[in-house]
Amino acid sequence: MWTLGVLAGLVVHLALARVGARPGPRARQAAPVESRVGSPAGHERPAGWPGLASGRRPHLPSRSSQNYAIILESVEGYDANPEFVGADSFLRIRRSDKASYPGMYHTMHFLKPLPNNSIVEVIVYEMQDNKMVPSWLKYKKNFCEYVTSEKRPIFNALAKLYRLRCPVEGVFKVENWRPEDSGLLPPILPGPDRMMFGVHITTDATNILKYGVIFNVDRSKAVRGGGGRPGGKTQP
Repeated sequence: MWTLGVLAGLVVHLALARVGARPGPRARQAAPVESRVGSPAGHERPAGWPGLASGRRPHLPSRSSQNYAIILESVEGYDANPEFVGADSFLRIRRSDKASYPGMYHTMHFLKPLPNNSIVEVIVYEMQDNKMVPSWLKYKKNFCEYVTSEKRPIFNALAKLYRLRCPVEGVFKVENWRPEDSGLLPPILPGPDRMMFGVHITTDATNILKYGVIFNVDRSKAVRGGGGRPGGKTQP
């Protein structure tokens, strides 16, 4: 989910490599090009993002109108409960070719239906004094209600990106997804240049799945124009 994945969406905002190893409960530092699985995961209307709080679909700018690019960096603090999440689940950020930005590859295998009281929480963090602190986007809702009835553009788009359904059981995945593919990025993105999109799924006090995707906001030049499609490769 910026997944569940702002970045889902944002993903910014929505956001979050595997090389011969499975996800571990501890956070791992990622390499610049390919990062290993590794952490955490409301709602307020951020500046420059019309229609998010009201539920109206915002004006979707062309990529050429954006004055920034979101570059996915690494996965932080990945923690999956083996009682609910299969060992084949993973989250990685890697570059598919030299000309493109890194993409997100995410597989969630829920071994059994998640309890009806499962909650999904999404928070965007920003770097302040070398620490990630909660920023302008906070969202918390019953997972099944989110999947079946969420209408706000960003979160609704993330549910569709993963093709989530309720009861939440089975395999859900995206491959080589990049934020610019979503079509939901605002012309101006508030906040510092380094941020994190966090997702946390719980039932009562029990963790089911937790992760964060760290990303950089490159404001050095406008994003080049060109089309893209959710969940797929864009033209460089």
